[in-house]
Amino acid sequence: MNSSDSFVPLREEVEFIDNYLDIEVIRFGRDKLRVVKELDPESLDVMVPAMLLQPLVENSIKHGLASKVDGGSIYLRGRLSAKELIVEVEDDGVGMGAAQLVEEPNGLGGTGIGMANVAERLKVLYGTRPR
Repeated sequence: MNSSDSFVPLREEVEFIDNYLDIEVIRFGRDKLRVVKELDPESLDVMVPAMLLQPLVENSIKHGLASKVDGGSIYLRGRLSAKELIVEVEDDGVGMGAAQLVEEPNGLGGTGIGMANVAERLKVLYGTRPR
């Protein structure tokens, strides 16, 4: 890649995540890490910032699933809504502690550097919008 702000089709970003998750599945074991993808076909051609999903998936594994003895699942979802692409990374891990829930969010509901970097990158690329 020429730049960290280059854009790729969501399809390529998902392929990169698939490769990353293949390694994690080997590490955890096939019976301990399940990956569920619910991606609308039309969402796969939308251009997204490269390397956007990897920190989110890594965060799910590191903070959500790594400490679960019985493992868990990561859900990748993508769909178009009006003129927006909605991408979700969800896990069924241990969840956030009460202290994390009351801390000032950095834009994506987390307090770690990976989440902060993703939030800042999206803010720089797309600006902020009222909720």
